[in-house]
Amino acid sequence: PSEPEDPTARSRLERDGKPADYIITHCPPEGIRLYREQQGKAGYPHDSLTDFLEEVKHRVAYSHWYFGHYHGQTTIEEKHHLVYEDISPILPM
Repeated sequence: PSEPEDPTARSRLERDGKPADYIITHCPPEGIRLYREQQGKAGYPHDSLTDFLEEVKHRVAYSHWYFGHYHGQTTIEEKHHLVYEDISPILPM
C-alpha cells in the first residue's frame, strides 16, 4: 500500500489477517530483502513497503510466499520463493 493507504491496509490486516495458503507480492518482506543484501545479492533499498510486508510476514500464518522483484529463482527459509522465469504450480494437479 502507498502511504495514504496504510491505515486501511493495517485495519484490514487486523480484521482479516487469517491463515493463508499463499502470499503473492512483487516485493519481499524486509527480512528477506535484508537477507539477500547480507548475502551480497544486488537489491533494492529499505522502504515502507518492505516494512509493511514484514509486518504481514509476522501477523499472517502462511504456507508459501512468492515474490519476483529481484528477477531470479531461489528459495529462502523454505517458504519464501523468488520466482522469475519458472512456472511454479501452487495448486494440486
